[in-house]
Amino acid sequence: MVEQANIDVSVVVPTHRRNELLHRCLEALVTQDLSPDRYEILVADDGASSDTRSFVQSWQSRAAVRIHYVPVKLRGGPARARNAGWRRARGRIIAFTDDDCIPERSWLREAIAALDS
Repeated sequence: MVEQANIDVSVVVPTHRRNELLHRCLEALVTQDLSPDRYEILVADDGASSDTRSFVQSWQSRAAVRIHYVPVKLRGGPARARNAGWRRARGRIIAFTDDDCIPERSWLREAIAALDS
C-alpha cells in the first residue's frame, strides 16, 4: 500500500454514465508530465453503474498511474460525487476536474509548483 506522503495530488473526477467523455478525460490525466507515482485518479461514479465500474477497471489494468473507482450509490449530482472522491483521496493536494474536461499535459505539475511556491 502507498503512503499518503508519497502521493502529491489526488485528482477527483465525478461522472455519471458518460464513458465517452470520461475516456477523453482519463486519456489526458494518465499522460500528465508528472511521474505516475506522484498522483492518483479517483473516478467518483454518481449513481454507481456496472458499466462505469467496468470501464474504469479497464483503465486500471492498463494505466501506470493508480486509478480508483469510487461508487456513489445514491445519485446526488457532481458535488456529492466530488465529496465522495476527496474523502477517499490520499494526496496532500486535491484537484478536481469534470469528465467533460481535457486537462493540459502540464496541469498537475504546474499546480504543484504554484501551490508550493
